[in-house]
Amino acid sequence: MKILPFKYKITPKKIFKNEKIIDISPYSCIGIVGKIGSGKSTLIKLLVDYELQKVGAYDNYNFSAYLSQDLTRLFVGNTLGTIINLYENNSHEIGKHFDKELFLKYIEKLELKIDNKYNRRLIDFSVGEAQRIAIALTSATVSKIVVFDEPTTALNNRYLNIFYSIVEEIKKRSKIFIISHKFLDIIKTSEYILFIDELQIKDDFFIEQFIAKDNIMSYFSFYEKYKMKGIEKSGK
Repeated sequence: MKILPFKYKITPKKIFKNEKIIDISPYSCIGIVGKIGSGKSTLIKLLVDYELQKVGAYDNYNFSAYLSQDLTRLFVGNTLGTIINLYENNSHEIGKHFDKELFLKYIEKLELKIDNKYNRRLIDFSVGEAQRIAIALTSATVSKIVVFDEPTTALNNRYLNIFYSIVEEIKKRSKIFIISHKFLDIIKTSEYILFIDELQIKDDFFIEQFIAKDNIMSYFSFYEKYKMKGIEKSGK
């Protein structure tokens, strides 16, 4: 799989572009990093949105399992039962890829008790529960491409480690893209890094090269940079 040179006009004054061919075929998990608003999610949108395939940002396209950072688009007005029925419906493309047994396996692994909650609206679950449900749904959608866009914002350390173990399982069958402002998410999951800045793929490198950089935290948002400094000072 390759990312190709392209230009995508977001607005008349905002153009996302890439100027080189980037071969990501050898890697099972690609981390996408950059500050807030740099264009990370736009790069993924060019992959998962069928209407944008004409841009030609990639050399081939497959159905993608996609966890959006905006969970409300999935959850508003729906119960857990209606969402699962949607995923199981073979008349939709996602229904051809969803594995209910795998979903229940990930639900158990993420320590969610849903037996009596199928009629409960997803907006009424806690943010952490909703995120874990979304991770289970995405992880159980068996496809060549799996995308996690900011998947760990509401997870504590226990569920972070469970999520990382799920990613390792998915790597055996799928190519994964993970967007995150969390340094730990990237180094725990990714073999290769794409750095997005000012609506452009500015750099790409192996995870070992990334970790060795003296200015590594400059690749993340200022919030994450500040938080990491706080951790270092506290000695935790």
